[in-house]
Amino acid sequence: MWIGTRDGLNRYDGRTIVVFRNDPSDSTSLADSYIRCIYEDRNKGLWVGTVNGLNLYDPAHGTFRRWKHREGDSSTLSHNIITGILEDHKGRFWVATYGGGLNLLDRATGRCRSFRMGGGPGSLRDDRILCLLEDKSGMIWVGTQSGLDQLDASTGHFTAMENPAATNASGNTIIAMQADRQGDLWLGTEDDGLYLFDPLRRSFTRYGHSDKDASSLGNNMIKCMLMDHKGQLWAGSINGGLNLLHQPVGNFYHYAYEPGNGSSLSQRTISALFEDKQGNLWVGTHRGGINIYSPGIEKFDLYRPEPSPGSLSYNDVKPFVKTRVGISGWAPMAAVSIFSCGTSIASKIIATTPLMTEAWVPMPCST
Repeated sequence: MWIGTRDGLNRYDGRTIVVFRNDPSDSTSLADSYIRCIYEDRNKGLWVGTVNGLNLYDPAHGTFRRWKHREGDSSTLSHNIITGILEDHKGRFWVATYGGGLNLLDRATGRCRSFRMGGGPGSLRDDRILCLLEDKSGMIWVGTQSGLDQLDASTGHFTAMENPAATNASGNTIIAMQADRQGDLWLGTEDDGLYLFDPLRRSFTRYGHSDKDASSLGNNMIKCMLMDHKGQLWAGSINGGLNLLHQPVGNFYHYAYEPGNGSSLSQRTISALFEDKQGNLWVGTHRGGINIYSPGIEKFDLYRPEPSPGSLSYNDVKPFVKTRVGISGWAPMAAVSIFSCGTSIASKIIATTPLMTEAWVPMPCST
């Protein structure tokens, strides 16, 4: 399992954790220790995006090849803050940046072609990209600081999707994207709730919070989303708990923190969501530990730090990843906790070197 943090890339092999960090005196080390994203391509190559460049891991030598922006050289990355990596269905390799737009990387030559804003009709609307998604038709969608763009990868032409339903500027800041079975896109925004986008009609439907409607979204500040195996959309928000959308009615069922109720969520802010093969929902919270929800039982089991063996190592949980030993939650401390789905026991794994800060995206080991 691979875990990205603000202080290095961590590899857990089931026994120990090895930490990879930037070494200013070693050009084969990570370009930077601040990890923004991790991606495994179809050839099991591990790509690591940092705040100072892109890296490809060499498992044979434990080293990294770097791609970085060089001023005056248009064949290099357009910016060093890497926010997203995507290999599309034709094997094209896209690298998103915050401030430099989108790059198409030729992995054979190491050269990049950049797509930037301000290049006339058909150019990218904003160089500050936050997320990427390829839909089932092969169209690439780019979530930016100021709206959603559609990319025709065969021509390099971008089409801006204008959102007249946005109630404020943050409605155009796309934090996360999910595609549903109908081919529509769900967009989570910075502070304007959720939007359902129909690519055929190019229409936006808003789902927001209203103080006068108890069945509305719990909060407009979206942190994470999950489309489960039934096609149901879950949304985690800041101080708004966990929200389950009921379609086609369009209202939400809320799972909230209830003081004194041990079967409720343990915190109001939801930072990560994961569904396992049994249909259980693993909910990471901000300083409230891990909550496990089994549909039909209407009860959350809580795992958080306790002064006993088998306890969660820390209670501020970010992302999850499925491994061969179960579900792994990560928190910004010097340990990770591995859960066994069969026993619900948390085993603490202590790092050989400290894991000091929060994770971004963990990935299963490819070896």
